Amino acid sequence: MDVKRTCQFNQITNVVLAGGDWIIILFQDNASEYFKMKQEKFFIDLLLYKTKGVVPLFLEWFRPYQSVISDKQIFGITLNDVLEKTPSRNIPSFLADALAFVDSKADTEGIFRLSGDRMIINNAVAVLNKGEPYDIRANMDVHTAASLIKKFLADLPTPIFPPFLYNSLIAARKDPDQLKTVLTKLPISHEVFLLPLIKVLSNIISKSGKNKMTSSNIATIFIPCLFPNEDPLVTLRDSPMLSEILIKILENWKFYFAHLDQEGNF
Repeated sequence: MDVKRTCQFNQITNVVLAGGDWIIILFQDNASEYFKMKQEKFFIDLLLYKTKGVVPLFLEWFRPYQSVISDKQIFGITLNDVLEKTPSRNIPSFLADALAFVDSKADTEGIFRLSGDRMIINNAVAVLNKGEPYDIRANMDVHTAASLIKKFLADLPTPIFPPFLYNSLIAARKDPDQLKTVLTKLPISHEVFLLPLIKVLSNIISKSGKNKMTSSNIATIFIPCLFPNEDPLVTLRDSPMLSEILIKILENWKFYFAHLDQEGNF
């Protein structure tokens, strides 16, 4: 039985082509839901909204969007779902390749700071979301590969440092042992992704004399990816504390993740 609801355009976070003349509309209030409507109707409503402030009437309710978006999708899903789609529940090969490529170019000036080619990134995401192979090194320079990594992190519905640990991390930032204890509470799927990333970033800051990317610079760049917040004022307020946390992790990652050593991850 169909359910109806209204939604304003300022709640829309993404519009995805769904084949034919249909589009899928995703909303910020519930990323596990989607609405499906005709492209023509959407753009007419959008025009009315922009010119006359008219809110569209009703949009047709269907199933959760993840059930119709390709089951090969790898961007924009939870880390646990990503692991379910990869062999041996490890990070996907494209991400491992991108990290390895960036790591091999760690002395490149401005790495992770300079933006990559947006068109190439969008194409890569489209290919990867179909479950098709993508050759990172053949199609990207190092800045584009670094940008793809940041996009993967930024698109996560739940960040690597999940909201339930946010306050605990900030409270523990001055005490290394306490911070280490908080980090052991990360979900396993998040640890699987965080550790390879931290290793690469640690290597990059070790070559800051060449690449100009200090631990402070890297921390500033990755705060939006690892600690996203809908309220920019909160991010602005907490940035110094979040930066402090990331710098400590980057510079002492073997201490903070010693509990993973028994699994041979070092």
